[in-house]
Amino acid sequence: MSEQFEFRLSNDGCRRIAFFDPGNSPWFLPEANMRGQFTERIDETKWTRYLSQEQAADEVLRIVASWYEDVNDGHGLDASDLVSELERAGYPLPDEPEE
Repeated sequence: MSEQFEFRLSNDGCRRIAFFDPGNSPWFLPEANMRGQFTERIDETKWTRYLSQEQAADEVLRIVASWYEDVNDGHGLDASDLVSELERAGYPLPDEPEE
């Protein structure tokens, strides 16, 4: 569970928002007219984490640095392992443009 405020956007086309407040513990899903619901868990596959560009860049660089250290330590990793780590963290590589 996250230990800091976290915001997620639904990826179902409905543009819903979920907030996590570590002081209140459950997720809050706001609805129209100042209503909403609290829930202990959300299905993270249906929500995209929102980070500022600077926070996202820091996170990606931490993932790359960790992968780089593992490669240098001889753990047998290759570029596909880096791609998998980035995807798991919510940073898939963009599709290659067709020529």
